[in-house]
Amino acid sequence: MAGAAVAGNFTPITENSNKPVTVDLNDETAQYINLITAPVKIFTDNEANAKSGDHTEDALTINAENAIASFRGWNSQSDSPTNVEIFGNIKFNLSSGKIGWESADKICGGGDAFCATGTLGSNGTVYGNVDSSFGAVGNNDDELYTTGLLFGAGDGTVMGNTSMTFNSGKHGWSYLYLIAGPAYNGDLRGDSLLTISGGEFKGTAMIGGCYAYLDRKPKMKGNSSVVINGGKITGLSWGVIGGCAANGSGAEAMVQGGSSVSIYGGTIPANIYGGPFASNSSVKSSVVSGDASVNIIGDDGLAAITAPVKIFAGADPAKTNSGVSGNAAVNFVNITKTPAEFKGFELNGGKSVTSGDSVLVFNTVKADFSKVTIASFDRVEVDPNSEISGLSKAAFDADTIKLTGNWNNLGKASPLKFTDDASAVKIDASGALGVKSTAWSSDGKTLVVKCDNTPVAVTPVTLRLEVGKSGKVTATTYAKNEAVQWSSSDPTVAAVDGDGNVTAVKAGLTVVSATGTASETKAGCTVTVEDPAAPDPVPTPAPVTPTVITEKDNPVTKDKDVPADVKPATPVIKPATEENTKALAASADVPVKFFTATADGNIT
Repeated sequence: MAGAAVAGNFTPITENSNKPVTVDLNDETAQYINLITAPVKIFTDNEANAKSGDHTEDALTINAENAIASFRGWNSQSDSPTNVEIFGNIKFNLSSGKIGWESADKICGGGDAFCATGTLGSNGTVYGNVDSSFGAVGNNDDELYTTGLLFGAGDGTVMGNTSMTFNSGKHGWSYLYLIAGPAYNGDLRGDSLLTISGGEFKGTAMIGGCYAYLDRKPKMKGNSSVVINGGKITGLSWGVIGGCAANGSGAEAMVQGGSSVSIYGGTIPANIYGGPFASNSSVKSSVVSGDASVNIIGDDGLAAITAPVKIFAGADPAKTNSGVSGNAAVNFVNITKTPAEFKGFELNGGKSVTSGDSVLVFNTVKADFSKVTIASFDRVEVDPNSEISGLSKAAFDADTIKLTGNWNNLGKASPLKFTDDASAVKIDASGALGVKSTAWSSDGKTLVVKCDNTPVAVTPVTLRLEVGKSGKVTATTYAKNEAVQWSSSDPTVAAVDGDGNVTAVKAGLTVVSATGTASETKAGCTVTVEDPAAPDPVPTPAPVTPTVITEKDNPVTKDKDVPADVKPATPVIKPATEENTKALAASADVPVKFFTATADGNIT
């Protein structure tokens, strides 16, 4: 049926095709549909080039609308085909209908209900990407139901990436598994992505990576992710798993890259694992080789956590058969308020099952965490735009609080506030910029960060005013939340108010200063006050050095009894008594008649 659309009473694909194949399963009602039942090749170019080049075109497209059926790519039974090869991408579009089979209450039930990739057969290979889409965007009332196992990459090999996107519909029952990557012994060479944008979900698990059952060992070399930006989860017994999951004795699962769960919205009353999950102690191992993280982004992302669940940065430390070889983190990003329905939950870093660092990160977060338990983290990282309140040392298990980012011109910040004494927690500011000092408040409840701040500046730097006149000085500030206090060194000369208005009082000199409350710096303006009504002061004569005046230089040498040469008198101030006058005249060799008394009674 290659190269043509097939509808109703579907006939399996049994022939090779060098053209894209579209399968139309509208209105199908069969309990099981095996899409491929022969060892076929589907490619979009000639067969000689099939295994080379970049196969970015769609090779196989499956459309299903109003179908009530159970779909499989090719089955895994003894009569299954071998060496099925798809050279290009596989696209699966289910817009409405039911996958699985109808139960009495119209909710589908069943086991291995659907393999979106068509790779359940162990010998199948897809040389491209596999993308599956469920439901119409924005249509929350459609009749779309899915149940059972939904695989992004089944038991074969996918050389590219896989993705599964849910836009609407009602999905699941007790055993719903959404698995974006490979299962059983499948092999995914690229990345896997599970996106929840709408719909309602209940069942066992949402898994971004691979799923191992019994003694199987699926693996994937890329990164695995779950992104939730809408939809409503009513119950998942395991939870949302960013990495891989293993279930059964001897099962092994591995994501060789990193793994993550990112939450932007929706409703999630289920545990969340940034890394791997092991269902019980009989599981051999479930491992993420790279880094693992849970990212809660924006106010809607925080509001999506609607129950007191556990959020694991990587793996559950109680399950020692699961772990993360890299770092594990829980990241809160761009949160500006605490939602009204916000309920307490546990954040767990899983130090004992994380080879790298377990980290809790606050990046631009302003929220009340009074009902949150923080457990098993190596450190909590706080950026300069975060203010977290309501923390309790009794529910705060982290070795270090580490400051990150640029703290310049933030004045005096208080990023973390506890309800009890947390002063025993170590503070590390070695990697932060602009941190002058850190300390706990006197009661040990508030972390206080003094920052490097640009000093306040005052203009103009000098000001001249007349008595009774006013002028204006202005302060320029740089530190966050900087307030300015004005003062005058001599208010009797010039006074200043809280807005920098200066009033001249009397003649003189004073300095008007602005002090920054956050930066704790000071700058001033020199104010000169003049009084135009005051007379000009009498000039003080320049001092004269006494010397001998010769006859040539003496203009009064012709006066009677004046000697030709005049010697300077010793500058002695004495009362103008007759005795003192005679003694001074003799010492100066000046006749007594040239001396007289001043107004204050001294000799001159």
